[in-house]
Amino acid sequence: MARRYGLNAARLLQSAGADAQLVFLPREFQYAGDTFGPPYVFVGPCLTDRPSDGDWEPPADRATVLVSLGTAYHDRPDIFRACVAAFADTPWHVVLAIGNTVDAGDLGTVPPHIEVHSAVPQLKVLPHAAAFVSHAGMGSTMESLAFGVPIVAVPQMTEQQANADRIAELGLGLRLSPAEVTAEALRAAVHEVTVSAQVAANLRDMQDRIGAAGGARAAADVIEGLLRSA
Repeated sequence: MARRYGLNAARLLQSAGADAQLVFLPREFQYAGDTFGPPYVFVGPCLTDRPSDGDWEPPADRATVLVSLGTAYHDRPDIFRACVAAFADTPWHVVLAIGNTVDAGDLGTVPPHIEVHSAVPQLKVLPHAAAFVSHAGMGSTMESLAFGVPIVAVPQMTEQQANADRIAELGLGLRLSPAEVTAEALRAAVHEVTVSAQVAANLRDMQDRIGAAGGARAAADVIEGLLRSA
């Protein structure tokens, strides 16, 4: 796309003087969000159906927990094994996305109510999820919050650590460091975020703020406004 419109990497990075800076999160999630004046426009996440991701159907008889460490830093069979152990003897239906570097055979015996996939259609699972055990990447974080799903954040890198801290600070879930991840800790964290009335209230408020931010429609309005004034 950059080549098509005559842009190079240097120009793409030189955005400080732009007339508008689209920010794909709600202002309330941004650290010190009230200090960002024009040209920053907080439009929230721009979610869209991704048919190429495939489909998924929720179970009829169990509430669902989604587990994913994202697409980059997911080579953590220890964490996935802890998830299997955590939920093996629970009523939860678990959807486990282990990426393309972990072998499902390394997880040991997996009970039938735990699905193991290399990848899952996250936007199809989240509307039915009661909790999301996540690496807290910004994309996954925004998708989870847009659907009002509490997060148990297990960050794998610096940006994710900042997101995980913000999730905990705003009462939208809990943060566990990878070193803290045990079957017992995961089970307790998922229980806590799914029974907390305060977490549920905080999630409803953040959902409202994400909706008010406008998403793709708001972003398109900003771009069209710039084109009209050019």
